[in-house]
Parts: sequence; structure tokens; C-alpha cells
Amino acid sequence: MSPTALPGRPFGRVLTAMVTPFDAEGRLDLAKAEELATHLVELGNDGLVVNGTTGEGPTTSDAEKSELVRAVVSAVGDRATVVAGTGTYDTAHSIHLSREAEKAGAHGLLLVTPYYSRPPQSGLVLHFSAVADATDLPVMLYDIPPRSVIPIEVETLQRLAEHPRIVAVKDARNDLRVGTEVLATTTLAYYSGDDPVNLPWLSVGAVGFVSVIGHVVANRLRELIDAYEAGDVDRARSLHYATLPVIRAMGRAGGVIFAKAAMRLRGVDVATRGCRCRRPPRSRSPRSRATCRPRASCSPTPRASTTTARAPSARGPPLTSVPRWPTTEPEPARDDARAYPYCEEKSLSRPPARSDRPRSDRRSRSPRRDRARPAAGPPEEVNRAELPFHPPPELPDGALRVVALGGIGEIGRNMTVFEYDGRLLVVDCGVLFPSEDSPGVDLILPDFRAIEDRLEDIDALVLTHGHEDHIGAVPFLLRQRPDLTIVGSRFTLALVAAKCKEHRLTPHLLEVKEGERLHHGAFDCEYFAVNHSIPDALAVAIRTPAGLVLHTGDIKLDQLPLDGRLTDLAGFSRLGDEGVDLFLVDSTNATCPAS
Repeated sequence: MSPTALPGRPFGRVLTAMVTPFDAEGRLDLAKAEELATHLVELGNDGLVVNGTTGEGPTTSDAEKSELVRAVVSAVGDRATVVAGTGTYDTAHSIHLSREAEKAGAHGLLLVTPYYSRPPQSGLVLHFSAVADATDLPVMLYDIPPRSVIPIEVETLQRLAEHPRIVAVKDARNDLRVGTEVLATTTLAYYSGDDPVNLPWLSVGAVGFVSVIGHVVANRLRELIDAYEAGDVDRARSLHYATLPVIRAMGRAGGVIFAKAAMRLRGVDVATRGCRCRRPPRSRSPRSRATCRPRASCSPTPRASTTTARAPSARGPPLTSVPRWPTTEPEPARDDARAYPYCEEKSLSRPPARSDRPRSDRRSRSPRRDRARPAAGPPEEVNRAELPFHPPPELPDGALRVVALGGIGEIGRNMTVFEYDGRLLVVDCGVLFPSEDSPGVDLILPDFRAIEDRLEDIDALVLTHGHEDHIGAVPFLLRQRPDLTIVGSRFTLALVAAKCKEHRLTPHLLEVKEGERLHHGAFDCEYFAVNHSIPDALAVAIRTPAGLVLHTGDIKLDQLPLDGRLTDLAGFSRLGDEGVDLFLVDSTNATCPAS
């Protein structure tokens, strides 16, 4: 039994997903692990999760995982529960890790949804049940669709709750509706697995947190739970708001890097030479380590009146807007990142385009009329595929970069990429139909070269509506990233599903409705009804710590639509009161003078 278990709380109340210390040579540093574990317990944690994602579990060997569990258990004794992350996408390997963790003294297991392989829900039941059967330890399931792609559905959780050793869920799905349904129909204990929504989870019945910011504010998290359970909701709310500067710092740096740098700033150096992580996480330089230091600008401040671009303010770096395609001669480098043309948003680390290769290296092939290709430039310009890419300006910490891959000044190829904290959100992915001067070409695609080496960084593809100039290129993007989550309305996704069926693709679709608000990785998205010449169109408000962007998609202001579905101007007004930092509006011929 877990040493800090309480009635209804099988693993305690405040657990921290502990980082793993490494020495200067990248070897596991068990002495520092014991020191860190002791510090975290003294700070107020009654549980520690080791070998999880924040603990860089994917980079450690099986033997290192066992050694780490043994060291942490030895350091904390019966003062804290030690939960070992043993979930993988291989059931047999997960069973082996779980048994080894039990031998090493772990008090419980954390099992993540099998990632990459995307098993059906019946496969999840078999996987989790087999691992839970392999030991006598209590199990916490880890539901995190942004990383594992597939969620654990309500019916699946209800079935798994019947297993005597599956007792809890760590939720990083951020769907309170699903959590409420599970809490109401099972005995599973819920733990918030995403710090920004700790308090909302308590309001629907969660019993605690599995936190990253617990590395530095575990005592405040305990106070938050105490206040809420005592009925002092106002104090709980104030304590939750007080954690926002730390949450923002974590969002800028990433969980692993944030925690290690923050520990060092607090005088607990968990690495021989600073913020040392195993690859792929990148160590922060001393200059940028300030990113992990909560700043005065993290406190809520009044929002200044803004237009589509704003100057740097106390709220953080500006939104970075990037103009459309450049001329053949790129503009000189300027300090203002907003002045860089699109072709400067891509590194040079790519294979040469077909047109760059020597003729002797090319295969001879007959032209095909149905072959879609990236767009050619205007007749008076060099072909766009031949334009060089240049490294973009470094994106300031906390800034948002906006790049249009098409759709600016043309009717078609609508595709916009938002970048924040190393993650990408794509809005629309359409085609352009060629003109008479492009014989033999049926479709013109957005130029995917800008994201071809960052496809795994895309958290979601959001579709505003179902016209071809907004969804026509989706199958071509899915060929490069088949597991990409596609978000849209029911009608739009039905059109996408039919299109993908023609291409023999099985897309991962996520239906949303107006009024819903979901997190897609680093991006908090709220959806609004808009009126257009096709049903079920949506606008999306994209929130990040850098600011608020409203992207309307194609929009009409028709007060008598045939389907009775009006553009949600009241919702837009509410966003205006909140403060919109960038307003992106798409309407055909909107720039044409009235007759």
C-alpha cells in the first residue's frame, strides 16, 4: 500500500513528476536523485513520479530505471509515495518494467496510453489489464492524447475501473466533461496532470495533482487543495492565480528544461553542470535560463488597446507576423522579426529540391496530368520551389510566430502556421486551382517545405470550413504525417473523411462545435459559429501566453442565412473585451472597391 494513501486518494494529494539528474557525461546521478527527492518531499510533496516523461524515461535504460526507483524509495522512506512510470507501447516490455519497479520498491505504477501504435479501445483494455495483472501494485492510468494521439474513452475507463488494481487516472486530456462522467460512474480517483487546470479539476471531483511546477511550489499546491476542501474557494482561486507566473515560465521553457533550471535557480542543482538533459531536450544557455525565472510581467496586467500588431509590452514579446512570399531578392536582415519574408522562416537543412539536382541524377518519367505539385511563382518571378530558404530570426521566448503558407492575395491554398514554444498549430490546408497558363496541373498545393522537417511538432490541424481551398490539400499533408489530429465541425470532417477515403487514408478526426474550448498542445482554442456559403463554418480564437489571435476563416455577415446559423458577433465582442492581439479575417473579394 502507498505510504501516503488516504481514503479516496490512493497516491496522496500532491505528486511531482520528478526530473532525472544526470552528470556532465550524461550518466545517471543517483546521489543527486536522492538529494532532489528529499528536497521535494520537504517542500510538501507526498508523492513522486519517477521515470515519466518529465523524468526523461524514454532516454533511460531498463537498468537505470530500476536504479532510480530504488534510490528514490531509499531517500524518501515512508514519507512519500513513489510511483514508477512503466508504460510503453509494448505490453510485454511494460510488464517487465512494472515487475522490475515492484522489485525496486515502487509503491505504484503510472501507465501511459500506448503511443505511436494507436491501438483501438479494446486493445487499451487488454494492454492495461495485462500490465495491472502482472504485479500487486496499484495503477494510475495516464490519459494524454496530445502525445499518445488516442484518448482513453469513457466506456473504456468504466471497464478498466472494474480491475481491482486500476485505481486512478492522471488526466492531461483537459476534458472536464469526460472526467465528470467517469467520476460519476466509477470509483477511479482523478489527478490533474496539467498544472493550468488544477483548480478546475478540483471543482469536478479530482483528488490531487501530478504536477511539474510542484518542483518549486508544492507547498502552495497543498494550500490550494486545503483551501478548496475547506470551502474557501476565493482563497483557492487566489492561490491558483498565484501559480500562473510559474506556469508561464514552464510553458516558455518546456517541462524538463524548466524544472531543472528552476531547481538550480532555487539552489538545488540537479546536474553537475547546470540544466543538463539527455537528448532531445536542449540545455538552456545562461542567458536564456532567465526564461525559467518567473518575471514581473507574468502578473496579470491591463491590456492596452491593440491592432493587428502590437509593440512589446509588459505582457511579453510581440506577436510575430510574417508577410507573404518574397521577391527573388530577400530583404536585408532587420532587427524586427516581423519584417522577415516567408522564405526566411526555414532552415537550410533539407534535401535539394528536384529542380536543384543535376539532370543526370533525375529519373526520366512521363508527365502526369493528375500530379499535384507545389505552386509555381508568378510568370515574372523565379519558380518558388527554387527559392532558397534562410534561417529565421530566433523566436523570442514567449513570442508567437504566424506564417502564411498560402492564401494571401489569392483565392486558394489557405494555410496558416502558428508557432509557440517550439510547437505548431496549422489552420486550414487548401488547394489552388490552376489558371489557363498552367497546363497539365490539376492542383496547386501550399508549399509544405516550411514544415516538412517539423511535422512532429504539429499539435493539430484546425479546419475552419469545408471548401476545397481550405481542405483540399489535407490528404497530401497526411501522407507525410498520418497520425495528425484534424479538428473541425461535423460537416467539414465528413468532407475530409470522404476525401481521405479516396486517397486510402484513415484520418484521426476530432469534432468540435461552436462554443467549445479545447487545448491542442500549447494552444488554447475556442470555436465560434460563422456564416459562410457552406454549412458549419467555424472561427477559432487561439490563446497562448503571447496573446490572443482571432482567425475567422471565410466569413459572411448574412443576417438571414438559409440554415439560420448566424455569425457569433456577440462572441467576437466578448473577445474584443478580453483583448484581441491579432485579427485574421478571410473574405473573398473583400479588398475589391465597391461598385
